[in-house]
Amino acid sequence: MLKIIQEADRNTGVPICNQQTCPAMSAGAMTYTWLDAKRESVRVPAPQYISYVQKWIAGKITDPSIFPTDTFISAPPALSASDPHNWLGKASGFPPQFANDIRNIYRQMLRCYAHIYHAHWLEFWHLGAYKELNTCFIHFVNVGRLFGLLGDKELEPMAPLLDIWLEKGWMAPRPTSSGGMSTKSANPPQQQQQQSMAN
Repeated sequence: MLKIIQEADRNTGVPICNQQTCPAMSAGAMTYTWLDAKRESVRVPAPQYISYVQKWIAGKITDPSIFPTDTFISAPPALSASDPHNWLGKASGFPPQFANDIRNIYRQMLRCYAHIYHAHWLEFWHLGAYKELNTCFIHFVNVGRLFGLLGDKELEPMAPLLDIWLEKGWMAPRPTSSGGMSTKSANPPQQQQQQSMAN
């Protein structure tokens, strides 16, 4: 879906999402900031933010210390929430912070979706790509909710649309438990979000 907003338009020669149309990474009243090398929160244009997210996620999923590529021999043991030495994925070589890494990846992907919906929905409609966008996003949210990867706060910019889909039965109701990824609270992501003042 990101390719649609990143590729140059045949008529204008510029991508749909560019520094002029999207000077900030926003979704409605929400503005997302990136942490720079000094760990300071900086506001960057949406295309730059999305590029950072893509590179950051690629770095995570290609890092064998986070996503091990070695196969495991035995079935994983049953998980016990009270045993801090037994976490999801331990038997397969996944690190203790794996669940937090996945949550942070999911959070960043959600921000990209939220920006697309708030800033570029009409382009997806006119290109006839809105059904694919909706299908991917509904699946993304259902999986995120099922495994406790997305909380209500992260989903807030998309709440009106999610409520409509829930009403139509296109989405599963929010589970009462956080699913199989439950661990202690997530570490702060490499990025922060700030509420922009919209008057």
